[in-house]
Amino acid sequence: MRTMRVYAIEPDKLPRFFDRVRHPSSIYEAPRIDLVFSEILRVADQFVPSEAGSILLDDPEIKFEKGEQSPENELVFIACFGEKAAGLPGTRIRADRGIIGQVYRSGRAYISEDVRRDKHFFRKLDEQTKYDTHAVICVPIKIANSICGVLELINRIGRVRFTKQELALLEIFARYISTSMQNILDANRQRELARRDDLTDLYNDRYFFYRLDEEMRQAQETQSDLSLIFLDLDNFKQVNDRYGHLSGSRLLREMGGLLRGIVTDRKCTIARYGGDEFVVIAPGYGPEEVFALAERIRAGVERHTFLDADLGPDEPRLAISGVITTSIGVASLSVERLSGLPPSHRKNEFVRLADMAMYRAKEGGKNRVCKGE
Repeated sequence: MRTMRVYAIEPDKLPRFFDRVRHPSSIYEAPRIDLVFSEILRVADQFVPSEAGSILLDDPEIKFEKGEQSPENELVFIACFGEKAAGLPGTRIRADRGIIGQVYRSGRAYISEDVRRDKHFFRKLDEQTKYDTHAVICVPIKIANSICGVLELINRIGRVRFTKQELALLEIFARYISTSMQNILDANRQRELARRDDLTDLYNDRYFFYRLDEEMRQAQETQSDLSLIFLDLDNFKQVNDRYGHLSGSRLLREMGGLLRGIVTDRKCTIARYGGDEFVVIAPGYGPEEVFALAERIRAGVERHTFLDADLGPDEPRLAISGVITTSIGVASLSVERLSGLPPSHRKNEFVRLADMAMYRAKEGGKNRVCKGE
């Protein structure tokens, strides 16, 4: 066996080659995962030319609820190629059915040289797609030693059967798929961390401005409603002065949860703007709808008893009620008003309108909602 020796640059000189600046928006933009899986299938077909092929993944919610070995688990066609593949993505099949189910449940790669004589073959899928399967090669896909799906290729091109060598090749390739999926998961996790405020777990101000850019562009292209809520807690300084900054931080964290409980529309983006200021981007909300939403927030904060749980010596029950309220400003996107401004200034003007309305609420006696003018 040939011995290969690899030479590399000294470890202390490597970091400079990874000191690279990514475009700011790439921190928040999700990768095109569909393109990743399409490329995986394209390469798999180059290794083992086949008439058709698929990647199937289990549904993590069902898997978590029912357990890994539950027959109620489902495999979902994530990406496919072949003559009858167009209608397959999104199709679900029980994880205890067919050759793919056998591979998924056993965790072992599998070749079926003649599916007509294979007890594991699930004929109903061929009947539904009007496809004629003769031979199948299938390997499991794992993440951290847990099986999460399968890669299957159907009907070898250029010969009658798949070979054991090809099975071994696909098993190696499945490890590459696992690495790719783990990279996607890690990237998603890091991207989500970059979006979040450490204290409240709401979105942070950087992501707020990025999201606002996107929503304003979408609203202007589609001529649809877009509104903004800007709120500031009243009397928060009193809590900090009386109970200390640790209690103030607890209150802000609790405020984040309160906002999530009130603003349940998944189209909305809730963020901590800074200090005790919070913002809500509300796509599809006109002046009346956003005012009603802001009023629900105001009333919810006024009714709420903060720090009402005893979490130990460092976090005692304080039951702060009737002290914390909120002053809220709302603004709705006016294409006419903003159209005369340079694109780079429109976002700032939109925020300024809501911010100034919030200050009018403060000056008007606090614990109220004011509209931007």
